[in-house]
Amino acid sequence: MATPNTKRIESLDSTDFYPTPPYVTRALFTYVLPTFDKNSVVHECAAGHLDMSNVLEKHAKTVISTDIQHDGVSYLDRPAIACDWVITNPPYNLAFEFVQKALSEAKVGVAMFLRATFLEGNKRYKELYKDNPPSTVGIFTRRVGLKKNVVDVKAGSAVMYAWIVWEKEKKGLTSNLIFIPPCNLD
Repeated sequence: MATPNTKRIESLDSTDFYPTPPYVTRALFTYVLPTFDKNSVVHECAAGHLDMSNVLEKHAKTVISTDIQHDGVSYLDRPAIACDWVITNPPYNLAFEFVQKALSEAKVGVAMFLRATFLEGNKRYKELYKDNPPSTVGIFTRRVGLKKNVVDVKAGSAVMYAWIVWEKEKKGLTSNLIFIPPCNLD
């Protein structure tokens, strides 16, 4: 039996657009951040077709949605936007840079939907986790299937995904690991 490919190869000029199924964003608020402040201002900086933004709008006072596909400006080149939170599914090929910028931009916290393998790596340990470990890591126990350019909740996957969250008030504390139960698919 063939093993599904876990490596995704994108060209250097790719926007690496794999939209987030709505149930993934709902799981953030149900299991990972259940006490999220509904008066928050959230910047969704890789908004794509607004799949995540549409769910965020049900949980936050204001959602600012930006994306290179909308106006040709990358998050990494965009001036900082005043916000409480940055919540996004960043392009994986730029995830480290997105996390670094988000941590400097957000007043309260950052939540990134990423491959769980993002937790590995010498560079990430030295430049990110050593002095600023995530406050919470929410691991999806049901594999989340992502498909290029389209939401397909029936897509399969051999990749484990997680919500990786940094709450600034919890900086330097031990990371909390949460197992997200199988979620209702959209």
